[in-house]
Amino acid sequence: MAYVIDGKCIECGKCEKECPKGAIYPSCGQYVVIKRMCINCGRCAKVCPVGAPKPKE
Repeated sequence: MAYVIDGKCIECGKCEKECPKGAIYPSCGQYVVIKRMCINCGRCAKVCPVGAPKPKE
């Protein structure tokens, strides 16, 4: 299961820097997770100041 980044994203870039697989990139006003690359480690969620990354249900 991959993480997704919701509309709370403030484009700080912390999640992108923290992702060990490089599965996060900026796009159209917020960051996006490449689902096939995400290893569900949760590191992005731990560093996000607004709680935008969430496990996809």
